[in-house]
Amino acid sequence: MTDTLAPRGTALLIIDMQNDFCASEGVFARSGVDVSPAGRILPAVRALLAGARAAGVPVIFLVSEYSSPDNRYLSAVFLAQARRRWNGRYVTLPVCQRGTWGIDFFADLRPRSDEIVVWKHRFDGFVDTDLETVLRSRQVRRLVVAGVTTEVCVESTVRHAFFRDYACVVPHDAVAAYDEEMHERSLRLMDRFFAQVVDAGQVLAAWGAAGARRSGRAASSPVT
Repeated sequence: MTDTLAPRGTALLIIDMQNDFCASEGVFARSGVDVSPAGRILPAVRALLAGARAAGVPVIFLVSEYSSPDNRYLSAVFLAQARRRWNGRYVTLPVCQRGTWGIDFFADLRPRSDEIVVWKHRFDGFVDTDLETVLRSRQVRRLVVAGVTTEVCVESTVRHAFFRDYACVVPHDAVAAYDEEMHERSLRLMDRFFAQVVDAGQVLAAWGAAGARRSGRAASSPVT
């Protein structure tokens, strides 16, 4: 576990922790989805974010922009699936439209000025984004992945990362789905084929040791 989570070469991805997906006033909740699981992972995601910052692990926020007044992102195929299965979302109910409260970050999970935000328009965080360029420029080969939803955007991104030869770690208590059965099934699938599923405490323990070493080095550095 220590080698898998060594801060050097690792990045934390926080996926889609946005109001429309997570907040009780967001479009998913207003369309009848129980979004409470997203709220329940807040403590673990907050802890991972703080732990990554303390250990010097790069943090990358993956955020969705789907709806737009001129419909520049949603294809006929995407919208057809939305009409069949998604209770008006994306069709009559805009989702994560730029300039709206719904697209904003959920609760206090906000990037610092030195942290990267990668915009995506599909479930997979690698498709038509600059995510891989960002990872490559920082010499990242391992990913700790948190956010929503487990079986859709998290799993889609983890699969693609594995196919691109990134080692992935998914803290089960820092990802959430609106359906507990799908959540558990996705975790089992990822753990078997694409990632290592752990709990957030294991990640924090590894990063905490690294953060303590960093603090010790900083304290011992001469003042000039």
